[in-house]
Amino acid sequence: MTFRFHSVLSTLALALSAGGAFAGGLPACGEQPFFEDSVAPATLTRAEVVAAAMATRPAAGEMSSAPAPEPTSQAQLDRASVMAELRDALDHGHRPASGEVS
Repeated sequence: MTFRFHSVLSTLALALSAGGAFAGGLPACGEQPFFEDSVAPATLTRAEVVAAAMATRPAAGEMSSAPAPEPTSQAQLDRASVMAELRDALDHGHRPASGEVS
């Protein structure tokens, strides 16, 4: 009985004394500022920032201001010639890469 009492009491004392070690001077998670950096106020207005952003649009993607390149040429092959080339390649042992071996 005393062994259990002492082990529980020592565990409780250890848990209570260790709680203070984690309560250091650091802010809790999510509290800002973490570092005491002085941040200078912005010198640009919102309109100036928007104008600068509009002047330098993205170079690629859906929102690109550059026009899409025109196709250089149309395909010169018809379906029958492509199917014939495929059959010829399959007859000579060329297979599409598939599975874990590819």
